[in-house]
Amino acid sequence: MTREGNPFAILDKESVIGTLRATGSHDPDVLDARKAELIARVKAPKFAGLLLLLLGGGASRTLGGALIGIPMLLAGGWLWYLGARNAATIEAGFTEYVNWPGR
Repeated sequence: MTREGNPFAILDKESVIGTLRATGSHDPDVLDARKAELIARVKAPKFAGLLLLLLGGGASRTLGGALIGIPMLLAGGWLWYLGARNAATIEAGFTEYVNWPGR
């Protein structure tokens, strides 16, 4: 559960399925609510990444600012990618759990 609590952690499909299984319910509304909670947590890295991309782009307009702007762009791109990847992992884990016949 600690991985899901940290918005900057890399999620895997098994932990998402375990989180959904921990709800103890097969009700689609309960599972959708839990999925929405998980997706809300991965919005933080995407927002931070977007902010760093914007700030890094602005800082990189000058040669002196490029020393700070380029690392900000790289960090922002990585955070954006991390958030998007975690969101895709949550969707894949949710789909697998819902369509799993032995659930």
